[in-house]
Amino acid sequence: MNHRRPEPDSAWARHCPDAFPREWLDGLKSLPEGFLTVATPREADLICGRVTEAVYLGRTPPPSSTPAKAKGKPARNPVVKKLQGLNRFLDGLKDRRPQLTPLAVAIWCWLWKCEAGGLAKTSERQLEKRFGTARKTIRGRLRELERAGFLELRRRGSKGRSSTVYRVRARPADGGRDDSSTGAERNPPQGSG
Repeated sequence: MNHRRPEPDSAWARHCPDAFPREWLDGLKSLPEGFLTVATPREADLICGRVTEAVYLGRTPPPSSTPAKAKGKPARNPVVKKLQGLNRFLDGLKDRRPQLTPLAVAIWCWLWKCEAGGLAKTSERQLEKRFGTARKTIRGRLRELERAGFLELRRRGSKGRSSTVYRVRARPADGGRDDSSTGAERNPPQGSG
């Protein structure tokens, strides 16, 4: 059994000196000598120090289980952030000239899924296996994304030892360069008719 008593001039002694928290009863059915009632949950919070006297008296709002909102932009859920980036990328494709090839879009989506802190690690070999196409084609689509401003090479991996690190962007860094010399390589979709 807990033999605690209210300290003289404590919040416990001032507001509920005859109340004893149920959590301190240690399974016994009777209150310790000198206590008349089992503390209400609010009194127990005061006695156990989970709330301050000011909160108990209603002078300040109780502490929230959720952190207070910081000034400026509120923190976003990582899943929401990913989806917003994906939507920004896809929405920007409709007016893009020259258009990205479908494989370049698929590679960007895969890298965006894998990115953390704006960076994605991969290798041409991993992408070759993932998309079932030749490494030369993968290399061309990565260059296409770099020229468009959606990827930036941060660190080239070494063969068989480390992955290449790319900075992945949902919007082009500089609007992307319109490199018409590679237009044939991009194969923009043809209108039907």
